[in-house]
Amino acid sequence: MLMKVLIRADGGCNIGMGHIMRMLVLADKLKAFSEVVFVCRKNGEFETGVRFIEAYGYPVFTVNGEAIIDELAGIGGDCLITDSYDVDESYFRRTGDIFGKTGYMDDLNKVRISTDFIINQNIYARDLGYEKYEGTVLLLGTQYALLRDEFRGLPARKMKRNVKSVLVTLGGSDPQNLTEKLALKLGRAFPRITFHIIAGPSFIHVDSLEAAAGENIVIHREPKMSALMMQCDAAVSACGSTVYELCVCGTPIIGVITADNQVMTARSMDNIGAMKYAAGAGEIVRHLESLDYETRARMSETARKLVDGNGSIRVSEQIRKIICKK
Repeated sequence: MLMKVLIRADGGCNIGMGHIMRMLVLADKLKAFSEVVFVCRKNGEFETGVRFIEAYGYPVFTVNGEAIIDELAGIGGDCLITDSYDVDESYFRRTGDIFGKTGYMDDLNKVRISTDFIINQNIYARDLGYEKYEGTVLLLGTQYALLRDEFRGLPARKMKRNVKSVLVTLGGSDPQNLTEKLALKLGRAFPRITFHIIAGPSFIHVDSLEAAAGENIVIHREPKMSALMMQCDAAVSACGSTVYELCVCGTPIIGVITADNQVMTARSMDNIGAMKYAAGAGEIVRHLESLDYETRARMSETARKLVDGNGSIRVSEQIRKIICKK
């Protein structure tokens, strides 16, 4: 009989799709030994996330979130995995009493986390000083990065002498429409470079972006990201989970902070030379101008040492052992 794993995560136009995207990666591995269902809030802000999960074929229980503990208890399961910032110490204590096993996908270590396992895939995870409760398994660092199967077993990058194509990806929703502003600035500043712009699953400014785009701007809605990352000579990227995908591909990264939870990633990767962090559009332009062959080769080599693409396999195997442990 299959075990039942609940994944609590939300995504939408305002909070982005990062939590859902990485949980879908994990779900695809967990379903080999368990029934996986998602639990999402159901108001209008999160409808995009719910539809996205359902399109992947997973059942979704929608909750109002006002009595989340009772709602989770009503659904039931063998394990609850939470990927949300809307939690506190009481949440972990109470859900731990309800479910046989619990886990938390964390980025910040802002609250006391009493769960059976904690996942933090970020480069800075080991610097956060997690309090390890008895029996808690800590899965910390980029070796646990939850990436899709398309990022496994990629060939070595063939570095070109000059930058001819650049990927621009600022998140799945980009409610502030930074993508359009930046794309237009870069398109004018570098007329000989082709900019490949990602308009993600909940991106709401496609029409205005298409209307404003110049000849050297190509807009992608649902590309195969690994292929596009391997194709491009550099990337301008928000400093969320996408940077770890770029690392596997060895694509030199100019990092942009689009949310507060990306600050530590940007600083850490800049410090080791895997990224050039840019504080604004002007600095992005300057960094692009500085990406000569030797600089890109060093950045690419450093980045590829960080992530190997097998993190989801490592995480799911650890979770299987934890759930099955008598």
